Amino acid sequence: MIRKQIRTKVICLFLCSLISLPGCSKQAENVTNYGEQNSQANVSSEESSTEEIEMEDYTNTSEGIEIKDACTGQKLSDWLGGKELTWEHTFTVDKYPADSNLVFHIAETREEMDTLMETGAGGASTWDTDELPAWQAKGISTDEIKEAEIVQNLLGDSAKEIRGTVGLGTGDAENVIGACRDFVGRYENPDPNDDSFYREYDNPDFQWKAWSDGEDYFWHTYEGKYLGMDYQLMIGYLGEYHQKVISFFPKNPGDLVGAPELSMAMEKESDEVQVDTGDNQMELKSLTDLGAKEKEVSKNQEALRKEAESFVKDKLYVNVHDIQVDDTRLLFYNESLYEHPEDFSGTVLGGRCASINWRFGKQGVYTGENTIANTGQIWLTDEGVVGIRAYIGWNFEKCLSEQIEILPYDTAMGMVESEISDNLNLSKVTGSKLSLTYPRFMYYPVSSPENPMVCTFIPVWVVGIISGPNYYMGEALVNAIDGKLVDIKYSK
Repeated sequence: MIRKQIRTKVICLFLCSLISLPGCSKQAENVTNYGEQNSQANVSSEESSTEEIEMEDYTNTSEGIEIKDACTGQKLSDWLGGKELTWEHTFTVDKYPADSNLVFHIAETREEMDTLMETGAGGASTWDTDELPAWQAKGISTDEIKEAEIVQNLLGDSAKEIRGTVGLGTGDAENVIGACRDFVGRYENPDPNDDSFYREYDNPDFQWKAWSDGEDYFWHTYEGKYLGMDYQLMIGYLGEYHQKVISFFPKNPGDLVGAPELSMAMEKESDEVQVDTGDNQMELKSLTDLGAKEKEVSKNQEALRKEAESFVKDKLYVNVHDIQVDDTRLLFYNESLYEHPEDFSGTVLGGRCASINWRFGKQGVYTGENTIANTGQIWLTDEGVVGIRAYIGWNFEKCLSEQIEILPYDTAMGMVESEISDNLNLSKVTGSKLSLTYPRFMYYPVSSPENPMVCTFIPVWVVGIISGPNYYMGEALVNAIDGKLVDIKYSK
């Protein structure tokens, strides 16, 4: 079960990152295109970090987008008009009757969020925050990959090319295998409709191509020494998505905690696991109570965050807007855990993890159909960064505003209805009526129609569209700043 969980997680991470399309480069049907913001919108953190400083509001309406800075310290709940928000309404879309049942909750504390989860309050929820920035970003071009420099930064003169294959049976790094496998699956699978070869991931005899060059893509794999340990590095590029992919991990994870007999590692968001106590009764127990040794990281979260930020910028040549060290730990183990899944003696719980670009403040980033992945996960110990997998499609250039104005909830939901009514592709409607449901507040990259390599990350409302009794027709993305349609993602 543990093997399946970790390998399934690795598969999902790479699939979700590689098999995603950049909505910035393709116009959707019947939508409004927004333009690139000019430099007037740039606001430094010193100018906008405190509400005592008065700032003149400005509006940037370049190509239809509007960004108005609001240096007021207001929270999301203040802008929207409360923490328990409901919009119920009936309307029509052409000949189809439609209704909205849009419930949205805002939690300020962990207790409030836990209560919403436990009671099944209905609708979507998010955290209250006074962080509502807007960021300008630029796609990564081939001359910004800097492959040779990255290889030198990480492996130095010990670097050797792996022109052959990698696989579990030859002791290669599991995350590097996953990266190679998904490039193979995307570009060199003889039958793109047949994904059966992904099931070979657990086969120790199966090997994956480690080096390939295509017309607008490549992936190259290296091995060498890092921190005195054997490491492997995969650097890839997907030209159609302007996305740089990096996977850098030790061949034997146990070396990180001085336990070379532990050849595997998994990320654990909690130091507790469900244990069968008999009669199909499950109980939460800590890993240390079950025998795991704990190897603490002495550095605090801020010190680790700064090390991760410096590593990504100075060694990988990537500008990110956010790196957060969370409570996720690393569990180091070996094959014996599969035979005795309730006995963690001999395992080690250590290290910390940091996430790249998962959020803007406390708000998530939309990762649905036709969006480009721009995330990553970093492994950290007292030695610094000891592992990273990253899927970077955007270099963040500047913060256009530390806190933007957004529309009140009722106003926004009314405009959602109007934009869907005016722009929905009626040929995709399968039922006799439409329903709008489950509004989410998230960030999304809105591109310049003149240059798809430039975008602005802004908050949008993501609203589900149901056609007929059960068919999830797709999702509408509507600008939370001005209520204009950004895109409609239709289900396939």
